[in-house]
Amino acid sequence: MPDHETYLLPASFGQERLWLHERSGLREAIYNVAGGLRFRGSLDVDLLQRCLNAIVDRHEVLRTVFHLSDGEVVQMVGPSAEVRVRLVDASGDLDAVLRELSAEAFDLAEGPLFRCHLLDLGTGEHILYVVLHHIVSDGRSRDVLLGELSELYAAGEAGREPKLPELEVQYGDFAAWQRQVLESDALDDQLAHWRGRMSEAPDLVLPQDHIRPPRPSYAVGSAEVAVPAQVVEELHRAAGGLTPFMIAVAGYAALLSRWSGQSSVVVAMPVSGREEPELLGLVGFFVNTVPVRIDLDGDPSLAEILRHTRERCLEAFAHASVPFERLIDEVRPQRGGGRLPLARAWAVLQETMDLPPLFDRKVTPVLPPGEGYSPFDVLLELWSEGGSLTGRLSCAADAFTRGTTQDVARTFEAILGSPATTTLAELPFLVRQSDPVTESGAVRAPVGEPDSAVEHLLAQLWADVLEVDSVSVEDEFYASGGNSLRAIQVMTRARDHGVEIPVDLVLGEHTIRDLARRDTAREPGADQDPPAVPEPGTEAR
Repeated sequence: MPDHETYLLPASFGQERLWLHERSGLREAIYNVAGGLRFRGSLDVDLLQRCLNAIVDRHEVLRTVFHLSDGEVVQMVGPSAEVRVRLVDASGDLDAVLRELSAEAFDLAEGPLFRCHLLDLGTGEHILYVVLHHIVSDGRSRDVLLGELSELYAAGEAGREPKLPELEVQYGDFAAWQRQVLESDALDDQLAHWRGRMSEAPDLVLPQDHIRPPRPSYAVGSAEVAVPAQVVEELHRAAGGLTPFMIAVAGYAALLSRWSGQSSVVVAMPVSGREEPELLGLVGFFVNTVPVRIDLDGDPSLAEILRHTRERCLEAFAHASVPFERLIDEVRPQRGGGRLPLARAWAVLQETMDLPPLFDRKVTPVLPPGEGYSPFDVLLELWSEGGSLTGRLSCAADAFTRGTTQDVARTFEAILGSPATTTLAELPFLVRQSDPVTESGAVRAPVGEPDSAVEHLLAQLWADVLEVDSVSVEDEFYASGGNSLRAIQVMTRARDHGVEIPVDLVLGEHTIRDLARRDTAREPGADQDPPAVPEPGTEAR
């Protein structure tokens, strides 16, 4: 293995966001990317291990961990990473084994952030199953990795050189390039577009079955959905020029509008983020999020909703070079509840796994089973095959019952099964909900000056980082000009003074008074000295 050095690189905007989310205590599996290949026969484990070592050496992101340096999240690329092939007995409950492997936590500071398992099904069949943290991967990365493993193994077995292209760049080059582009004026037009399109974009507020707990579990309940090819074709003819996924998004938007009672909804969706050809063969977190705002004023027909959705999707895709995190900083949407702004409702067309001829053996894809965890209130996952759409619709279990989730899924199918002339008000709505509750909001204390040492410290830190003269204890961080990077700076400086700020400062609408109450490092009355408060006129460092 070549001798590499340890070096620091800037994190991409997406990596920075995931690091912050991990620090907020999200469920371990929420950002794991998993999948594998099932085949008949056995493998030479020693050869497989050598192939794995070659891939870790080839992609620096697989040797990467994450730390804070001078208040910024950085990638630390190491000379090596110990990724061993794990042999797993899966002769019993396969789903339980896959669920356990997919949910195992990663340590972003220690690594490695990639695992490889060889499952023995006890029937002469095996599964090669990989799990990566999303901070170093995405769906295409999983397929790249499995494809390279297959080629390296086949080459090793045949005693030939592997046919893998040289990598012109690494993920760290992409992260640096991303930041350089944003420091220039290259994306000014796209940023201006998002400021206009998402100005006063409404937060999706759905009638809930439960009041959410103070700390979200991110568990979801799921129901299967299916849209027959005939239905997709009929709607395509009625509106024209739509992909099957756009048709699904239109039905999804109509569902969300009927459910929430809002005439404007935002549906977030992923784009590959690999516009440059040299990025196609890399492992890394490239996928970007684009919010699509769909307006349904005036009781439009389903056909009109379809056409409007197509226009808004194409418009969003044309401005998809702006990292979602930078878009949020620019637009400053409403935040709350520990969930991503502009992404309460998510829709994704999952790509069919690109199956390499694994070691010259016939393979079938293996994906993580069923329900799990999601940071979204509502998630629509679809696969397209033969013109039809199949998948699942998931809702946050903290807020919605399994019965509501089933009703929402049936409503989605019924909406798309309606004649294209049906108006929004006439579209079927099958969600049976009695006595819905609203989200609980924190009761604010009266506005006033800081009344504790922690509040004084946070007010000084807040003002220093935001470069303002003073702040109120009732000011909210993002409404006052904060962003993710500045939040990290506040957290770091507060920790230096012995105050631990919850990371959900960067996820929700929290005031200085909220955060002072939630300080876990120094409780009032504890046998500790109060935090040191800087003298007026000096910076809190």
